[in-house]
Amino acid sequence: ERERERERERIREPDTYEAMYISLGESSSSSQIAHRLHQMTTARLQCRQQEHQQQQQQQDQHLTLKQNVTNAMNKIHTRFVHNDEEFMNLLQEDLPALLRDRNRNINGNGNSSRSESIGIGVGTGRIGLIVLDSIAGLFRTAPDETSNATATNTNDDSIDIGIDRQNDKSKRHYVKRSEMLFQIAASLKKLSDAFGVHILIINQVTSKGEGKVVPSLGLSWSHCVNDRYLLKRAEGVVASASASASASAS
Repeated sequence: ERERERERERIREPDTYEAMYISLGESSSSSQIAHRLHQMTTARLQCRQQEHQQQQQQQDQHLTLKQNVTNAMNKIHTRFVHNDEEFMNLLQEDLPALLRDRNRNINGNGNSSRSESIGIGVGTGRIGLIVLDSIAGLFRTAPDETSNATATNTNDDSIDIGIDRQNDKSKRHYVKRSEMLFQIAASLKKLSDAFGVHILIINQVTSKGEGKVVPSLGLSWSHCVNDRYLLKRAEGVVASASASASASAS
């Protein structure tokens, strides 16, 4: 009986879900992110409207679209994380408490204190999606390539010592980064399993010569990923699903 109740808690109407977008690093401003989210939401809902509301008047469609975009944007909460220490605190403290509070709210015995304390706004729905953009924004860094020893000494022995120290520093940096990435992946998978939330982590790519690109953060992060999707920019207009189906049928 308890297992069936847990399953019923997981299966809910789509409009009860909300999403959380977490910007990592200093790459984008809040206004840029809000503008882009609005563009993407409008385009997606406009496509759906064209598929399901072909018979409505154009003015009614515009009013409906505007209201639907507003409703959808109200269910997308944003949070900015500037460094790895702040991110680990969010991952280990704030997010688990937030997800627990949202589950209690749905069951009628929660409160909104956690939502307000971490600055994502008050909501009533279950968090169904968390987007992290991007993991490389915090961890795609290299140790300093300069060394006081090599900069201030011209003696060959001093230069060799400086290079050895720099190599050791670089190794320690990447070992520590790998350990932190494994810890992050384990925590995110635990959250996903415990609260039934989907987690999408955006990564950057890096060039490997001859026009080939590979995901950033190396082998360490590649072993943490369950499913990988490669997005490419393509010029042109993407047809709606119904239009594509009609074209293929004919």
